[in-house]
Amino acid sequence: MSGRYAYSLDRQTFLGQFDSRADALRAAFAAARQLAEPPTEVYVGLKVVGDPQAGGHAEQVLHTMCDRARAADESAARYLCNVSEHEEADLDGMLARTITEWLKKHDRMPTFYRIEAISEHPVPSPSQTRRPTEDREVTEIGTSEYP
Repeated sequence: MSGRYAYSLDRQTFLGQFDSRADALRAAFAAARQLAEPPTEVYVGLKVVGDPQAGGHAEQVLHTMCDRARAADESAARYLCNVSEHEEADLDGMLARTITEWLKKHDRMPTFYRIEAISEHPVPSPSQTRRPTEDREVTEIGTSEYP
């Protein structure tokens, strides 16, 4: 996923993909200025890609292999019964690599993400430049018609 940061105007919905927190913050301020009632603060968070769940399958695979072997042949009762933790970890690593390669090959890697490290930033108030009206502009020092 390109872009590691996103912004939010409500702390619920995060938008965009930005390479830096500063870029996301600039985009958040620009988006806030577009609203009729801009928020008082915006949020920037780090996007963390979802876990593809490729690991942790070895135990279930071994169990399924044992069940299928026993169903096919009664003499397979001891098949894969003495697999060590090291062997299972080795199989789990190999399965995770294979599953990840398959996900990539078929363009099925996670597109979901979670947001972490959220920072809150006050929205700067728009500059208050008031144009004096001609009839209220002071041109001489003295008394005024206005209270």
